Amino acid sequence: MKVFLPFLKVVFIVAMSVSFSMLARAQEIPDWQSYALTDVQTGETFTLGEFQGKTVFVEGMATWCGYCLHQLQSIALIKDQFDPETHVFIALSVDTNASPEELQSYRQKNDFDWRFAIVPTGLLKELARVFGQKFTRPLSHFIIRSDGSFTELGIGLKSTEELNALILKETQP
Repeated sequence: MKVFLPFLKVVFIVAMSVSFSMLARAQEIPDWQSYALTDVQTGETFTLGEFQGKTVFVEGMATWCGYCLHQLQSIALIKDQFDPETHVFIALSVDTNASPEELQSYRQKNDFDWRFAIVPTGLLKELARVFGQKFTRPLSHFIIRSDGSFTELGIGLKSTEELNALILKETQP
């Protein structure tokens, strides 16, 4: 028993240091996840980083982009398959000239029931730095995993099956 107690003490210390390390890493979010965004429907301010513990699907779009409308309609078809307690969907207009009223009208007209916001210029520059200039064009997406890490930028139109598989793949238990 005397040999076993020191072993348990070492295991406990290692487990605690790993736990604290994971906690510290989970609390560190990139600066770009701290930029304030405004939900065009509610007027509430939010950040991409406030959804830690959830899987966040972010779609870059523009109201004038026909392919974006098709992609958003595909998202609408699969969104309800995911628990809102664990998954968040956000459409970010990369058209910084769009008005909140225009984006809200677009959201409402197309019966989209998730968050829509216009990317502030500073955040757009940060996202272009992180993901490359392709994010500044519509029809791009990325996922912030529940632990705060994120995927590479995906580009182009995806089918509902592809979107569903992509989100499931990045969902962490």
